[in-house]
Amino acid sequence: METFVIGNLTSYPDYCEVILPTGGVFSYSCNAKTKFVCSNWRNKCEGEVFDGTCFHLSTEAKNCSEAMRDCYNRSPRGYLSSIHSVFANEYLSTLAKGSSFLIGLSGTHSWHDGSAFDFNNLQQFSTTQCKVLEYGGNWMEVNDSSKFKYFCSYKSDMVPTCNPGWKAVGKSCILFHNVKLDWWSAMDSCERFGGQIPQVISPSLQEYIQSNYKDIFE
Repeated sequence: METFVIGNLTSYPDYCEVILPTGGVFSYSCNAKTKFVCSNWRNKCEGEVFDGTCFHLSTEAKNCSEAMRDCYNRSPRGYLSSIHSVFANEYLSTLAKGSSFLIGLSGTHSWHDGSAFDFNNLQQFSTTQCKVLEYGGNWMEVNDSSKFKYFCSYKSDMVPTCNPGWKAVGKSCILFHNVKLDWWSAMDSCERFGGQIPQVISPSLQEYIQSNYKDIFE
């Protein structure tokens, strides 16, 4: 049975996450060879794009209220970043490059942007308006007057324009590969095509893979 590699857990470098064509996600050896998909985000973003979200990394340190205001005043209006998966958490932690960055977690379980609190890496009960994401991925309470660099994030409603051979799925462009590679080779292949291995599978992408799997590969 074929599988699609969708992510690599940096804390367990020999294992990746894969999705079966019938659904379901489980751990799988990164050295095993599977067919795979590449994705990219065909949208204008002045920062880093991850799973359809644009993340802007500040170069200047601000306190919580100043950082919130700066994110909101950007176009389109943004918020201090919310985090919804271990993959996004590890991705932003890597971008932090050893520094601590403010994120938009208010209290213990409320995001500034109003999104669902469906992933938690807070190490303590907290009442402050912002937290910091530390290098290594932990979230820690800080005084709201303390100054840190910060992550702003926003979604965009622009419809992607995909290159020939790529398929538009939601706000992403997807390229199917009918060749079996290990995770590292698949990642390199995607990068050569201007994409990446999807780090998070959205419901629309999972549905597309499951409904088109047989038509594409069999």
